[in-house]
Amino acid sequence: MALEHLEHKDALDLAADAARQEAAEGAPEGWSEVAATVRGRLRSVLDPAVPILVHDARGRVDHDDEGSRTWVTDRVVRTALRRALQTSPTHAPSAIRLVVDEGRLDRLELDLVAAYGVELRPLADAVRAVVLQELGALLGPDPAFGPAQVAIAFVDVVPGDPRVV
Repeated sequence: MALEHLEHKDALDLAADAARQEAAEGAPEGWSEVAATVRGRLRSVLDPAVPILVHDARGRVDHDDEGSRTWVTDRVVRTALRRALQTSPTHAPSAIRLVVDEGRLDRLELDLVAAYGVELRPLADAVRAVVLQELGALLGPDPAFGPAQVAIAFVDVVPGDPRVV
């Protein structure tokens, strides 16, 4: 495409003009069927988010000024835990499963990969403390959730840093 005749237009103007022209012409034939198929396949692949109740500083279910309960999705919790558990070269999470019952986090099952030569019991205790701290920051203190609700299984031991293996 020759650009000599477009001397006074910048790239943003050109893109905006192209989008307006495409919108005026309408969607290509068959696009709605393709879009519906793609959306359906995405919905079948993605699990729906599971809401988890947040607790206030006193350990009670948190409510806003209008009485609504506060929730955090399991996706947010899982992402935060994965990030918190990838700071050390001694271990890395392989899987994080959150078991939610009636909106409350009932237990957490954590599969870890550890570096060869690391003492596993002290590592599990340290990881459990990180998990509880992160959950407390995200969900507040739930009096029904403690160290016993965090199950840790070592699923592999690897030479070197398990975050990069």
